[in-house]
Amino acid sequence: MQCSLNNGFNTISEHELGDPWTYDDPIKLAVKEIKSADKLGIAVIHDETFGYQNLYIRFRLLAGADTMMIEDVSIPLSNGKGQWLGTPSGTSYRYSHLLTKIEFALDSIPSSSIMTIHQHSREEALSGITEIAIGNFR
Repeated sequence: MQCSLNNGFNTISEHELGDPWTYDDPIKLAVKEIKSADKLGIAVIHDETFGYQNLYIRFRLLAGADTMMIEDVSIPLSNGKGQWLGTPSGTSYRYSHLLTKIEFALDSIPSSSIMTIHQHSREEALSGITEIAIGNFR
């Protein structure tokens, strides 16, 4: 299920990314920042240089040295006709996506855990993704 960023997305944590976003540049969040989020979601801000229909992201939930969960998520950023989804803002687009499985997993892990977000595409260096935000839908 997807929702537009302007349809009640409340940002909890925002992260600007280097261009390109590489495998070795994960976003790290303390689970305590997002644990109380209801209807957890991710917002992706990208420009027209992003060369794919979907963004593939890998989420890892880590408790100390233990990996508690790995979840691969495909976020559609354009439709089958190549038209960008989401809300245009200048030369960028903003699109948000509900993270139901990850929200459910947060209930069963310690608040001291860490969540990392990695780009998980076919390319080691991914251009066009400028910002990732984690939040919840109202």
